[in-house]
Amino acid sequence: MKSIVYFQVKNVYLPSKSPTLKNTLQTISPQLKFTEKPYDLVYFKNCQADTLTQLILSNELHNDSMVLIDNIRQSRSNFEQWSKIIASDDIVVSIDMYYCGVLFLRKEQLKEHFKIRI
Repeated sequence: MKSIVYFQVKNVYLPSKSPTLKNTLQTISPQLKFTEKPYDLVYFKNCQADTLTQLILSNELHNDSMVLIDNIRQSRSNFEQWSKIIASDDIVVSIDMYYCGVLFLRKEQLKEHFKIRI
């Protein structure tokens, strides 16, 4: 939740349609919008490489967008999707925190992958 403030997130995409999460985010940061593009923050409950690729190709994400993916190691399939995503040329920075991962598109930066034990 601190990331929302730090990265000055205004537009959020929640493909899982989780009303509880949406309400929680609106309580923390009432100015958040969930329909305006491009998105500053995208949250996936599970790895969805195809959906993420579509968001990138349709310019619904920008250079400073942050993608949070939960449950990256919940199953072999999820971890394979995560590996496919971080191998993409569109993803420049990835942070693997074992249970979840964060992705950035930051074109001006060299491609890096971090593993953080939390």
